[in-house]
Amino acid sequence: MTGIEKVQITIKKNQGLTQALRDHVVKNNMSLTDGTITKKEWENTTAKLTEQQEKRKAAGQPLIFRGGTETTDWHKNYVVDENQVIEFTQDEMNELYSSMGASFNTTKTTEETEETKGCKCGCKCGQKETTTETTETTETTETEEVEVTEADGEPNSTVIKEHKDDETGELEGKTTKNYDKNGKLAEEIETNADDKKVKETDYNRDENGTVVGSTVKDYDENERVTKESEFDAEGNLKGYKTNDYDLEGKLEKDVKFDEHGNIIESNEYQYKEDGKLEKVTKFDPDHNKTETHEYEYDGDNITKETIKDKDDKKTSTIEHEYKDGVETAKTTTEFDENEDVKGSKKEEFDANGNVVKETIMDKDGKATDIVEREFDGDTVTKETKKDGEGNVKESVEFTHNEKNQVIKETIKDKDGVKTGEKYNQYDEETGKLKGTREVKYENGEIKETVKTKYDEDGKVTEEVVLDKDGNVKENRKYEYNEEGEATTTITRPNGEKEVKKPGEVNNDEVVDNKDEVEAPDSKDNKDEVETDCDCDCKCKKIKDEDQDPEAIEDPETPETPTGDKKTIKVDIDGDGTVDLIIKSDKTVIVDIDDDVTITAANPDDKIEVIDGTEDNNDAVETTQKGWLNLQPGTTTNFETKADEFLAKLHGVTLTEEQKAEIKKLSTFDEMIEYLKTQGIEIKKVY
Repeated sequence: MTGIEKVQITIKKNQGLTQALRDHVVKNNMSLTDGTITKKEWENTTAKLTEQQEKRKAAGQPLIFRGGTETTDWHKNYVVDENQVIEFTQDEMNELYSSMGASFNTTKTTEETEETKGCKCGCKCGQKETTTETTETTETTETEEVEVTEADGEPNSTVIKEHKDDETGELEGKTTKNYDKNGKLAEEIETNADDKKVKETDYNRDENGTVVGSTVKDYDENERVTKESEFDAEGNLKGYKTNDYDLEGKLEKDVKFDEHGNIIESNEYQYKEDGKLEKVTKFDPDHNKTETHEYEYDGDNITKETIKDKDDKKTSTIEHEYKDGVETAKTTTEFDENEDVKGSKKEEFDANGNVVKETIMDKDGKATDIVEREFDGDTVTKETKKDGEGNVKESVEFTHNEKNQVIKETIKDKDGVKTGEKYNQYDEETGKLKGTREVKYENGEIKETVKTKYDEDGKVTEEVVLDKDGNVKENRKYEYNEEGEATTTITRPNGEKEVKKPGEVNNDEVVDNKDEVEAPDSKDNKDEVETDCDCDCKCKKIKDEDQDPEAIEDPETPETPTGDKKTIKVDIDGDGTVDLIIKSDKTVIVDIDDDVTITAANPDDKIEVIDGTEDNNDAVETTQKGWLNLQPGTTTNFETKADEFLAKLHGVTLTEEQKAEIKKLSTFDEMIEYLKTQGIEIKKVY
């Protein structure tokens, strides 16, 4: 069969046609002949676009752009619109790839390379560790037809590949690939010549876009799912379910299997005369009845679901409430062995289906606890706990990052007085929680701080308890056996160690070994703390109190004396030295990614940013990484853009030749790109 791919490119806000093509090349990790797209190659590309436009006009096909074809005024020529979707054939894309000097990477070869990594302990000491790894490099010609892989794609785009018979040219089917907002493959759909589904694959991803599993559905000739299979991240079968239908096309039976084909459970379905589902009976692997679900309706809406055990005794009911056909509430009631009410829970929903209120009731239907939630879209921003009479007991406000992870929780008592704050830190690769810092307040002042570390399984590995002045009160470390039970080792400032083994509430085993106790923070050494690094690097880290998840946040300290500013030291490039010193009245948020953004949580707070490199008297520059200070208030009159760039550049040393080259350029981005070719990385600081 012959495959004809169609590639869709979506124009983003403030983006031109050539920018969209460049982003497409970058997104697909393509190789460039000259390492970049040269001016001559861009001229060839615009000429090729013009040629393709004329061919489309002659054939009466949709045009690529509006306006003329002069490159002197992009507002009138090669005009495209925001969110415009341009569909190219694979032949057209191959022509454009060739014009840009771009090629896909498909032919795999293996070579061993030496990679310089950071210190093996994970610290920022600047010491390097050299390892030898086997990596894959690739090469191909730009005219080779390449199928888009699961990791490649334009954001929110669709790629359709038609399958035709080699001899007759007749359409045999299509493969449609839909990509999410991050350019990751979300689903893949196979259809036949009649455009009916044959197979559908949905990819499940975590917050970082990594595939954690997939679901594959097989369809019959009537587009009904006959089999649904679950796979893990490595593509191993986890289990599957088969569906059988009656002559009217309604689901009659489904059977769940494990990865070895053994039956786990099965369900049989019964329907009313009008076709509505009436009853579902569940069976164990030996086909013994385990449970039944019976349904009652008001029109097309299910109003009540009754669950019974194998002996037909009622164990619970679920009652649904609707308004204009949309579910607004659900009440779940639990029953004991005598079918008497044990208690119930009512959930109320907003227009998006979010649970905005939960009411827990006793056996007599009297409310005992209430939880109310506020949302921004589907993201919970506040949770308020009340007693059965509606009196506030406690509230929690949630702050999220761009991945929608909760990075801060603010706890307040019934009077709205802050009693605690909790900061969450996540692993950048897995998205799992790896650490928290919980601050407890009393009478408006810090009472205690608890820092907690977690392993990849979510188990607590260490807790450090600090007093109101930041001194260590207790250090607890946890080690787990095969059963998941923890042995706790408690270390106190006086050097005592207490060991609590699994199952023991108290343990009299106290070790007095002051020489082995980790040195707690002291008031004389709060900015730097010795780490428990197991290498010989003699490394130090910035104190954890000043470095929080995703951003760097200090908790607000009540009653800060006038003029007393907090100091945060920031290591931008990760070489273990201080690049920025930030002084602020209150909370400061520092976002370090491709650029560096410094903002105040309260617009009225004053921020002072200082070049911290001068404080590194003993620092030896081992890498060329720096930052461009674009903070408000740093702009003065400069004769040229290059003069302004050089004046605001920090943390690197340039040669006279490099400075001369920069003076030939006209924009900051061009200057940063030039320095990148010199092995110098620059971050922008706003």
